[in-house]
Amino acid sequence: MIPTVRDIIELPVVQAGEPQVLSAQQLDRPVRWVHVSDMPDLAGLLQGGELVLTTGAALRDAPRDYLRRMQRAGVVGVVVELGTRIESLPDTVGPMAQTLGLALVVLHRETKFVEITEAVHRLIVADQYEELEFAHRTHKTFTELSMKRPTMADIVRAAAEMIDESVVLEDLSHQVLAISPRGEAATAVLSDWQRRSRAMTEPWATTAVGPRAEEWGRLIVPHSPAAPAKTTMVLERAAQALAL
Repeated sequence: MIPTVRDIIELPVVQAGEPQVLSAQQLDRPVRWVHVSDMPDLAGLLQGGELVLTTGAALRDAPRDYLRRMQRAGVVGVVVELGTRIESLPDTVGPMAQTLGLALVVLHRETKFVEITEAVHRLIVADQYEELEFAHRTHKTFTELSMKRPTMADIVRAAAEMIDESVVLEDLSHQVLAISPRGEAATAVLSDWQRRSRAMTEPWATTAVGPRAEEWGRLIVPHSPAAPAKTTMVLERAAQALAL
């Protein structure tokens, strides 16, 4: 999983810097990358989703302008290392960051930024590798399954096992064709099924089955999945196998 700002604050290398959270906005946002800079304007260097590490010179000189520029650049948060320096940040920076929707963390002990970036980037690269490996495993699983002339139930069961979620296959009249429950009884999954399926007011993950304009069913995870991206990938690959 891509680390969030909160995950990064909890890293031992950050905790060693005695972090103080001045703004708790965006703590649960994923961090795409970590950027180290004391420049007052990073708009041309960032793509959004970054966590900026700085010693805070620009933040002390013009806090509102600096934080607004960070917000416009799509930054999720700023970590300021004060270390042993006497200078402190203005009392207003925390409320400013909160108003602008930015996380703001101060490190009160001297910290090597390179150690933070290495730790975070290892997590991010590991997550990217895991995503690629999962995509390969998904493709291999359904390719091999398709060669064995599986039943609808076989394909639905394989999808449920891959994402560890209950999966339901229904037709366009909302009749259930196959189900593979995970961690719950089938009767619980299908309770009041047709009404709930027609209403579609719940945060279900769904994928159409069949060629465009000739769809004949839907694959459904009947709740909000724990891993939405992986769930979508698996349901789409299972739908292809069912169409074959």
